[in-house]
Amino acid sequence: MLLWCLLVQNPDYLSPTQAARLIAKFTGKKPHQSAIRRWCIKGVRGRKLPSQRQGDRFLIRKVDLINFLQAPTEPTVAEQVQTNAALSALLGRSYGNGSAS
Repeated sequence: MLLWCLLVQNPDYLSPTQAARLIAKFTGKKPHQSAIRRWCIKGVRGRKLPSQRQGDRFLIRKVDLINFLQAPTEPTVAEQVQTNAALSALLGRSYGNGSAS
């Protein structure tokens, strides 16, 4: 009941479903509500989506959602490896076996 009261009384808070719809308005791609929840719990690329939890439900402030979507992300390990391999190739070094050619 508290969750519903917060959503009705304060339009600055969104449920994961509402957050997904808002993202779809601006990007044209609608993430699943479970993806939004995962961003709150585990995060993505080193960042968590700030939220308040009421039991098993999440409340997300619009400001926090916008900041989360606009923030630069850390590269993944795979992206770092790919970048290092490309740089090594440009410099004329072999990559992965520890020796230079």
